[in-house]
Amino acid sequence: MTKIHGLTDWLRQNAWSIIFFVGVTIAGYATLNAKVLAMETQLAKYPSMDYFELKFETVDEQLIAIQGQVNELKIEIRAQK
Repeated sequence: MTKIHGLTDWLRQNAWSIIFFVGVTIAGYATLNAKVLAMETQLAKYPSMDYFELKFETVDEQLIAIQGQVNELKIEIRAQK
């Protein structure tokens, strides 16, 4: 028995196992790829962390400005008394 003949016998004996393994591997890859793509799409819908940090900085600046206006109004009210 030659090596080539032994290889063909081995392939014939294991053909269904090889086909099944290839099919499961392709199906697994497709499933994982679809899940990753779905997660990336879902995450793309939401703003990034930089957006929130900038939003909070803007809100903080606005609060400081409003607090300054409130303090000015308090001083004016005290001056009118």
